[in-house]
Amino acid sequence: MINITLLLKRKPGTSKEDFRRGYEHHATLAMKHLGHLYARYLRNYTIAQGAHAGSTSDRADPWAETMVDAITTISFRSREDLAEFQRIAQQPGIFAEFIADEELWLDRTQKIVFTTEEVASSPRIDV
Repeated sequence: MINITLLLKRKPGTSKEDFRRGYEHHATLAMKHLGHLYARYLRNYTIAQGAHAGSTSDRADPWAETMVDAITTISFRSREDLAEFQRIAQQPGIFAEFIADEELWLDRTQKIVFTTEEVASSPRIDV
């Protein structure tokens, strides 16, 4: 599978709750225009506060408040699906709709996007 991974940070002054509401609305826009190309669309919201949640570590979680508020993975079955995704997303009307929505909740200057090729290992089964 081919994946696009996004590291996203909320706009200064935006609460985690408002960020999440905004991003979930954005996801409905994405699904409307592009969802037919997705094999999977995962939005992972950071929840740890201060010390690692559920961890025995006493060190602060550097991701909790400083780095990202969401880590997203959009998976495609093929490079052709990714290319079609890029073609559709760059259409002026759709692109403008996405940007206008992001401006409400996303710190676009902190947005990091990269493409990866997924390699999975089978689970180990001990007998």
